Amino acid sequence: MLIKRLKIYLVVLVLFGSAPRISCFIGCEQLETSLETMNSYLQNLTQSLVEYRQMYQLHMEELRRNMKSPENHETRELSTHPGTLPSLVEKTTDNLSVINFYSTTDGVMITELQHINEKREETTQTCFDFRNSPSGIYQQILRNEFEAFCDNDYSTGGWTVIQNRFNGSVDFNRGWKAYQEGFGDLEGEFWLGLEKIHQLTSSKQHELHVVLEDFEGNSKVATYDDFRLADEAERYKLKSVGRYNGTAGDELTHLLGQVFNTFDADNDSAANFKCTKWWYSYNCGYSNLNGNYLGQGAELDCKGMYWYYFHNSCYSLKSSRMMIRAKV
Repeated sequence: MLIKRLKIYLVVLVLFGSAPRISCFIGCEQLETSLETMNSYLQNLTQSLVEYRQMYQLHMEELRRNMKSPENHETRELSTHPGTLPSLVEKTTDNLSVINFYSTTDGVMITELQHINEKREETTQTCFDFRNSPSGIYQQILRNEFEAFCDNDYSTGGWTVIQNRFNGSVDFNRGWKAYQEGFGDLEGEFWLGLEKIHQLTSSKQHELHVVLEDFEGNSKVATYDDFRLADEAERYKLKSVGRYNGTAGDELTHLLGQVFNTFDADNDSAANFKCTKWWYSYNCGYSNLNGNYLGQGAELDCKGMYWYYFHNSCYSLKSSRMMIRAKV
């Protein structure tokens, strides 16, 4: 019965894996559900195979020990009833065939699942796919569908803007849920959302560009070649930034491994009001581009929108624009 079920699953996988590309606008949720079900089945099957192999190895080791010992019941039975040996050999051969079938089936199913995941990747789209279009708002298709502003005027295009501030019109003093889901106006000031940033950066390698400007008209940039956030379970920890380059100074590398904080979800030991809306290490770190928009370069105890190495102080900047792009 198990073998028949396995064959049925294989047929379904093969058919599903070779199905034509679907539109994610109408089929992503169904596809995700199917993949989760298949992944769960494969995990259970793999665990069962491991247990079967371990059990079989134990039985074989016991049989070898018994064959070597002249005092055990099994050896006496084999000596008294020689016909038992062919029966045991046949049974052992059958067991090996079953295990080989499981191993082969498991391998085929994993291969087919990989094929399905490749098909699924073909249905994703991000700003990089719209790099030859005008800048604007485009639908992103990953595990979920959401809109994002695509900047195609900056550095050959294809950039997903994850944060944009330039006049203080949007209040960034928000709680955990707002920073997780995103807020603001995609054509004005906004924060895209931690969950969306996680989905983007976990789908493939992304580079990050941070473009900053002060009130005197000076612009500087900080670039990182492998920017990644962890998921909600890890509080959107800064998993990677890669190598730094630029003119603004490196204010993210020392924050690797730090979790995101808000005033209603303090996830580390830096527990005071100014250590929120950002990733923090000791002393609240040396940057917070989601800090208060103070204007006119005010410092105010590092509570503003600052990037310390820009002016070697907590100077509150005029504008901040954070953008990510898939690396190919």
